[in-house]
Amino acid sequence: MRSLVVTVAWLLACSSVSACEILVFDQHGGLLRKGLALAPGQTVELSYLHSVTHSIVRETLAADAKGFTQQQIEFSEPGPGLPDQALPGEEFVRLSDRFVFRNMNRPIGVLNMRVDPAQQQQMTAGSTVVALTQWGPRALRLAAHNCQ
Repeated sequence: MRSLVVTVAWLLACSSVSACEILVFDQHGGLLRKGLALAPGQTVELSYLHSVTHSIVRETLAADAKGFTQQQIEFSEPGPGLPDQALPGEEFVRLSDRFVFRNMNRPIGVLNMRVDPAQQQQMTAGSTVVALTQWGPRALRLAAHNCQ
């Protein structure tokens, strides 16, 4: 009995100091597919092949207690669904090979996304890359957990 109490106390202590992590669920049914730990202040990059322009789009997201906030997006060709002007406080930069919107502060919360292997969606945090297409075409929900 004492070892059970110690084990439960240890689990509770660990859960209260656990790191921020990104959880990837099936949107329908809620099956947890992946958990990805983030270091304090670390961002997540989502990249995908745009369905119309067929060029790579990279989005940088911060995670906190409210979910995700879009911080930056870059792409080589403008297309449907991509920003075409900066909001107040944001910075738009046109480089020789791409467009970049920086200093974004666009709240997203929980991120629901349709994943298709043809669009090559992946999530990167530090040196860890997760192919979101590894589970086939489906709807996924990405949520920030224990983030400050």
